[in-house]
Amino acid sequence: MVNVKKRVLGHLNGITSRLMYIPRRMYHKQKAKRCNTEKCCIICNNCTGGMILHDLGLRFDSPTINTLFYSADDFLFFANNIKSIFECEIVKICDSGYPYPVGGIKLGNREIKIGFVHYSTFEEAKKKWIDRFKRVDFDKILVLWEGNGLNDNDLELLDKMSFHKLVFSIPNKKYSDKYPFYLGSNIYNNWYPGKILDYKHPYSLKRYLDDFDYIRFINNGT
Repeated sequence: MVNVKKRVLGHLNGITSRLMYIPRRMYHKQKAKRCNTEKCCIICNNCTGGMILHDLGLRFDSPTINTLFYSADDFLFFANNIKSIFECEIVKICDSGYPYPVGGIKLGNREIKIGFVHYSTFEEAKKKWIDRFKRVDFDKILVLWEGNGLNDNDLELLDKMSFHKLVFSIPNKKYSDKYPFYLGSNIYNNWYPGKILDYKHPYSLKRYLDDFDYIRFINNGT
């Protein structure tokens, strides 16, 4: 009975997605008119940055498209040392335990892992990583953290970075008052991975992501 219910719900969701495809495209296309740039490099800890670029119709000029960082520590190290990491080779991590390719980058005594969650093979992921990294404009990087997991030390490090930055996370008045780039939202009170990319209901034009004014962030860095 459970499997039947899942199949029925999956079928209905598929029908809804097809019905809403054009209205949603029109909504995002109209929204994208507010964006005053044709080039944007969003360095993000998960797929949120890629979805923003997708919805705005911008080219993927970032190596972190369709990737996942497993900790805030790894992500902040990557963002803070991105110019040096550009020169580093990314290698395949075998027997990672994940159902998708995982890569590793070593800089000095530090090694970080990156999950290529939407790629079938490491070779495909590595090629995209290299191609997109070559298109990065290091003077126009936007650093975005989405989700839980940041502490005081992480936010202090992020604050010191010269890049424009933004955090989507749980409501926290102390953090919001201290860091203008920290945006708390009640969607994180009932959070699950990937929720921000979901549409609010089957017939909604808007994702939860659209609660945030990310176009202003791209246009002005704030």
